[in-house]
Amino acid sequence: MRITIVIKIRWYREKYFALIFITIFFKKDVVSIYKEFDEYVNSFNFLDKGINRKISHSKRVAILNAKLAMDLKWSFDDVKLAKQIGLLHDIGRFDEWKKFKKYDQNKFDHGEHGVNILKNNNYLNKFNLLKKEDKDILYEAIYYHNKYQLPKKVNDHAKLIRDADKIDILYLHTIDDGLNSYNNNFSNTISAKIHKEFMEGKSILVEDVNTYAEFMVLTLAFIYDINYEDSLKIIKENNFINKIYNKLDNKEIYEAYFNKINNYMEKRLKNVR
Repeated sequence: MRITIVIKIRWYREKYFALIFITIFFKKDVVSIYKEFDEYVNSFNFLDKGINRKISHSKRVAILNAKLAMDLKWSFDDVKLAKQIGLLHDIGRFDEWKKFKKYDQNKFDHGEHGVNILKNNNYLNKFNLLKKEDKDILYEAIYYHNKYQLPKKVNDHAKLIRDADKIDILYLHTIDDGLNSYNNNFSNTISAKIHKEFMEGKSILVEDVNTYAEFMVLTLAFIYDINYEDSLKIIKENNFINKIYNKLDNKEIYEAYFNKINNYMEKRLKNVR
């Protein structure tokens, strides 16, 4: 299992010794955490692409979230907690897919649902997260990871998991053509409201999205919501934005949006080594 985890995140282009360190250092936790996670998700149809995609996504985000915490020089306990949050952040998605066979626009809050699953199943005690403050941090991070905006007062793990989640979604857009549809509406229309909010540097509400083109603009707007410059570095170094652009048809429709995002990233990273 440990070898598979390392292979699946090779695209981050980070030094492998850091990933190996995370895996070996948390050997005991990896066995228990992944065992319980696998037992839960095995109750769903693994052959269903929507389920399989989320299982792989969750395991990649677990490693990435821990790696980001290490880069930020967080404590050992916080790095371990980041890994646990990363693995569990989308645990509410599996019921969503089972019920709707699609994600988002279902009036289904998978962050809130995920917290309910963890609390009702006494899930965290299986992970030896015995400190109440750790449980509260994890619940808050998972609850808020999918919200449009964070409240002013929120723990740092809630900020970090939003970054790791978005980084992996951007990566998926570079490799998975199954994401290149939105409610079977392939229109290239972008509403005036979404255009205005994007150009003002705002995130896009999923409730306002109706077409594939608007879905792509929403995805690009993830960059506005990135909390840590280390996260932006990963996106920049792996060239995710340009890779997404290169896969698009009708590039002229999207050119201004991609230029806006690339300029935004350059400005934020200008004074960051």
